Amino acid sequence: MALSNEDLQAIANLLEPINHRLDNLENRLDNMENRLDNLENRLDNLENRLDNLENRLDKLEADVSALKASQKEIRKDIKKLDDKITDTYELALESWGTSTENRTWIEESMTS
Repeated sequence: MALSNEDLQAIANLLEPINHRLDNLENRLDNMENRLDNLENRLDNLENRLDNLENRLDKLEADVSALKASQKEIRKDIKKLDDKITDTYELALESWGTSTENRTWIEESMTS
């Protein structure tokens, strides 16, 4: 059973709106794909910025850790310095007291 030209024309007329709708759907899908590509690019840029921020935070954390370690060393050095100053002050007071006693002793020896 062969199809007549009229049958083929009727089928073509039926397929034409379907083809048109498929073309529209293809265009819409292309637009969506473009939008998704743009979104992917924006997300990639955001990811890069977040990676940069994470690297900066890691560096900052390392710097803070180094500062904490240095601060501990400085505190130790300050404690040592404070102990030396205290010892020097005590020695100076002792020397002053001894010199005062010696001066008094010399003055008393000279007057007697």
